[in-house]
Amino acid sequence: MCWRRKNLLYGVEKIHLGWCYLDNQLLISYIEINRIINKKKMNKERREMEKIANVKDLKRGASMNFPYKGKEGILVKTKQDKLVAYSRVCPHEGGTIEWDADINRLLCECHLSIFNVDDGTAYRYSSLIKKMDNLTPIELKIDKNQDIYAV
Repeated sequence: MCWRRKNLLYGVEKIHLGWCYLDNQLLISYIEINRIINKKKMNKERREMEKIANVKDLKRGASMNFPYKGKEGILVKTKQDKLVAYSRVCPHEGGTIEWDADINRLLCECHLSIFNVDDGTAYRYSSLIKKMDNLTPIELKIDKNQDIYAV
């Protein structure tokens, strides 16, 4: 087995020489090796991402809940057609965050806390709470098929 093949299998990302004999039978060019590495990276990223839905499945002003890393997340398509996602766990005491399309805000019914949908910042909360943290955002990626993934 050639040295470069061994390192390719162990995750070396760049090979500076143009050609390599693999197992004394196959000749692979630098471009083909990079293609293999990039394909492995894309497959790894895809395994780490969790598919939520397709863009066309979510109407403007609607939301949907989805599992995310052992907890729940909420995906919202705002009235301005922007997609945002947050953890459904309230930062105060762990209450459940819900979407209220009438007021275009996210809310926790435990303490009637209200959060901005665009950035997850606390909009209003009870005067009994000294400080309210922001909602935890979830990064989204949309692929060429318009599938939405939580990263």
